[in-house]
Amino acid sequence: MHGPRIGQAESLFLKAIRAYESLAADYPNVPAYEYAVASARGNLGNLYQVIGKADKAQPELETAVRILELLVKRPTPAPQHELCLGRAYCNLGSLRAIAGNLKESLSWYAKSIRMLSKLVQSERQWTGPRQSVGITYASWAGAYGKLGRHADAAAAKDKSLAKDDRTRLAEQYAARAVALLAKARAAGYFNRAPVLEHMKNDPDLTPLRDRDDYKKLLRGLSSSGGPTSRRAVVGGR
Repeated sequence: MHGPRIGQAESLFLKAIRAYESLAADYPNVPAYEYAVASARGNLGNLYQVIGKADKAQPELETAVRILELLVKRPTPAPQHELCLGRAYCNLGSLRAIAGNLKESLSWYAKSIRMLSKLVQSERQWTGPRQSVGITYASWAGAYGKLGRHADAAAAKDKSLAKDDRTRLAEQYAARAVALLAKARAAGYFNRAPVLEHMKNDPDLTPLRDRDDYKKLLRGLSSSGGPTSRRAVVGGR
């Protein structure tokens, strides 16, 4: 999406938000209108994230999360609201990872998995939660990979971190990243598009490439499809 199309998309999202917010104010007992507001705000946040406007993306995603958290606290929350919230948590995690706040991103991914995993169990015929679990695991793995990649740089700045501690920490990050990628594979994340080049070239995964467990995972993917986008769509599919 480029140039005028970005402006058009932003304008349409903003118009939708205003319309749904008006309906939500007039009909406070209709959850569908609040959900529509959250979905539109979340997807506007995704648009801002794609075009590099993190300062605008974060408040939109956080607003979507606040609305959805209230919706899922209702006595009988709709599964679609729970799915939307799980995806929004994942998108906030990705936003924080892009900004370099890697440890903060891990907590958002963990919240996403907790929400989505419940849906996978309760809505077994619905593919949406399973697909979103795969996306979140892969994004979570990328954050751990990035942490491992920066371990040496962080240690160089922090003279109090001994070499053995640095090595142990990097090993923990790398092992966790590979384990999460395996979970993403189990969730079907690598089934739909070419993946090997991505796995071989993604800089976030550099610390993993000499590991036997990572090489084994790559061999297992050699005849599989590849990952979908790491950005989860907030609204329904």
